[in-house]
Amino acid sequence: MDSLAEDTIPGAGWLDPAAQPWCAELEAQTDAILAELQRLLDLTVWIPWGTAHYTPTFTRMSEAELLQAAAGNPERIGSGNEPNWRLFGLFLKGRRMERGCALCPRTAAAVARIPRLVNAGFSCLEASYRLRPHRGYDPTVYRAHLGLIVPTGDCALRVSGEARRWKAGKMLMFDDTQVHEAWNRTPEHRIVLIVDTLNNNAKEA
Repeated sequence: MDSLAEDTIPGAGWLDPAAQPWCAELEAQTDAILAELQRLLDLTVWIPWGTAHYTPTFTRMSEAELLQAAAGNPERIGSGNEPNWRLFGLFLKGRRMERGCALCPRTAAAVARIPRLVNAGFSCLEASYRLRPHRGYDPTVYRAHLGLIVPTGDCALRVSGEARRWKAGKMLMFDDTQVHEAWNRTPEHRIVLIVDTLNNNAKEA
């Protein structure tokens, strides 16, 4: 059973947000970001992950193919027959997703100032959904989560054997290529702002 009460093995996958000055700058914008998120929650703009833009072929897809996949079949949070993991995109491969940025301009402006930005967007882990253990496919990026709507209860992220909870207004940062999983065993949705940046070993295009 997945629980923070389990013994965990500290892994190399967690990173220190304090080492990245932009993390504190983004935390300081939490109220403005949350206000824009609240306006999005009832809109048909959320894309279920697991579609073509989140597969082993991700790094081989062209920008046009990625944008086409990310624009397809938007839904409201909570729609459909089963809970899911959903995304509202802002930046993809360093480029603005214009519709998303237009709907939340202050968030887009804050994210655009992040050095070596790759991808960014809001991510909803719906109520009662578990994201099974997996690895990311791009070894050049690190992933950060800014907690926005964080339910009370059994809702957490485990990276390399160590589980941590999200906290509203605080960043978590990890190496997406390490084995990680997430779960939300609560009746409420968990929403974070995801930011992917190039790691120190990656070269900018």
